[in-house]
Amino acid sequence: PHLMIVGLPGMGKTTCIISLCAQLTERGITPLVFSYHDDLETKLAERLGSLNYADIESGLGFNPMCVAGSGQHAWIDNVGMLRDIFASIYPDLGDLQTNEIREAIKKSYQEQGFGGGGCSPAELSPPEFQRFFDFMKQKQKPNVGLMARLDELNDYGFFRNAGGRASLLESRE
Repeated sequence: PHLMIVGLPGMGKTTCIISLCAQLTERGITPLVFSYHDDLETKLAERLGSLNYADIESGLGFNPMCVAGSGQHAWIDNVGMLRDIFASIYPDLGDLQTNEIREAIKKSYQEQGFGGGGCSPAELSPPEFQRFFDFMKQKQKPNVGLMARLDELNDYGFFRNAGGRASLLESRE
């Protein structure tokens, strides 16, 4: 359940996002918005009231490796979804590069016992988001172009844990 809104300046992206967030909030759904522009935050606060902010210095504020589904293969679904998110962020990545990401994410889960058949996925702890990046870095011949992009995200703390604070996904604000 992700959405990316793209457009030229003045086309109504901010207005659209604010309207969507207001409608979601009215229905008891708390939107999670990644923004690089203070004007969006100001306008959201004017419309919705108090906002919960996460600073990139603290990581994402949630672990995207958490498995949402309950089926035996729900973790594999998560692997594919995370790969697809990276493919959306970097649309010029090829199949081999996105598969490298997929395999590193998959290996992170397998290291935690997913897919081993010993425990049900609900009994296992998800890997830390940083772990897949560590696997990418440890490759004998890492893809230089792909790693340049991931290194930049890592420099900003994108893969870092949220620490001891509450998850943004559990917040109602």
